[in-house]
Amino acid sequence: MIYNSWNRFNTNPTVISIQKDYRTWKTAFPAATVCFANKLDVKLAERLIKKNWPAATEEQLRYSMSFLYTVANAEYKSFNHFLLFRDDKRLDKLDLLKLATQVSYH
Repeated sequence: MIYNSWNRFNTNPTVISIQKDYRTWKTAFPAATVCFANKLDVKLAERLIKKNWPAATEEQLRYSMSFLYTVANAEYKSFNHFLLFRDDKRLDKLDLLKLATQVSYH
């Protein structure tokens, strides 16, 4: 059942469903959930980078932005993106959940 729902979402991420009680025909107003495809708020990420690394070079800024993008958009199917940063020991002690909430759209 989950596999079918997952496949349906991947082929069409907009899903509309209505549940009805066929005896009373009372229908609740449909709800909508919107999720950003890219969860990184670039302005928040830039502020965080400038605050923590004010003298960063352009290359360091791109690297940091790439890492923040990976953290903010982490999901099961994208964990392999973290392999790009596996040798960077500076990142080992970071609280990734806290970091994700600091740079994601609210």
